Amino acid sequence: KRYAGVEIGKHETRSDWLARPLRDEQLRYAVEDVVHLLPLYRAQREELTRLGRLPWFEEEIEHRIGFSLVDPDECYRNVRKAWRCDRRELARLRRVCAWRERYAREMDLPRGHVVKDDQLVELVLQRKVDREAVVRTIEPFAARRHGKELLALIEQADALPEDALPGALDAP
Repeated sequence: KRYAGVEIGKHETRSDWLARPLRDEQLRYAVEDVVHLLPLYRAQREELTRLGRLPWFEEEIEHRIGFSLVDPDECYRNVRKAWRCDRRELARLRRVCAWRERYAREMDLPRGHVVKDDQLVELVLQRKVDREAVVRTIEPFAARRHGKELLALIEQADALPEDALPGALDAP
């Protein structure tokens, strides 16, 4: 409102943005939310330049955009209870977490909406992982949708030679 003279309603701020397809109201709100960004950027840049704060702002932005996507094959390291796993179980966890990360990115879903971390850890910690173990451990919808894939990934990890297993993780 200050820079563009436009006030955008907040009617869709708290709507369910994960539900697909987005409703027409959500799409309109999203368009309203971005259509004014370029004029806003120009106005704020001009003001920062006038105030002599542009270099400070650019430095701050450099720090913030240093974010990079995690390598899917390394995602298992960020699972909170991964330290409980031995090397073979970590190989299982590495496989299922890498698959989940790629799937979540492709489907534009949060990881936990595919399969939750705790459920993956509990699954890979089981001595014998079969269809029944998947059904017992994973939420029903995820077990039905991804059970065969999870079993195949765990079988692949179980077939790895010892020298291909990841190193143990330190407890927190």
